[in-house]
Amino acid sequence: MTDPIAPPFSADVEFALAHVPATSQRAMTSLWTLDATLGNIVATTTQPLVGQLRLTWWHEALSGLGTDTVNGEPVLDALANDVIAGGRIETAALARLVEGWEVLLEPMPLERGVIEAYADHRGVMFDLSAVILGAPSDRDAGRGWALSEFALRCSDDVTAGRAWDLADLALSTARISALPRSLRSLARLAEADCALRTRAERSLWRRLRSLR
Repeated sequence: MTDPIAPPFSADVEFALAHVPATSQRAMTSLWTLDATLGNIVATTTQPLVGQLRLTWWHEALSGLGTDTVNGEPVLDALANDVIAGGRIETAALARLVEGWEVLLEPMPLERGVIEAYADHRGVMFDLSAVILGAPSDRDAGRGWALSEFALRCSDDVTAGRAWDLADLALSTARISALPRSLRSLARLAEADCALRTRAERSLWRRLRSLR
């Protein structure tokens, strides 16, 4: 079985994945590789129509993904083998991630409703991860993390400000302490970023404290 080929994860995601139990490592890595792949498409797109076409391909591929399908595409094959084969995550849930990323191809500044749609769809990463881990999730924590991640990378100040406001709101009602260790770390780091509205210092000590 071939390991998925992923774009580089952020240091925070790498740290979180390092605290995933060995029995869930393959599935979690495959899932987060998908998220990184979709994010890389949006980040490197200079022509929105081309980006839309690429994301549409991924949406269709994920929607038709089956455990007996061999695509020759490493990320899809890893998802089929490591995530779908377990029977706990449906292909439609994976396709929702594409719908979250594709709204970011719209012209800036993004309206509040568009940003909320992104958060609803990409925030499902926490729900899907929790299914793999057999642990509880929290929708507000997932949304807050997704919004914080977007705000950090957004070059439009108006849009970033709206994302930070929504992230603050989501994280203020999230039950972060109930999350499994890896997701709890990401949510705590998102809280730190929201407090400063910039990337908080990412020393190893700070990441370790985020596991509390």
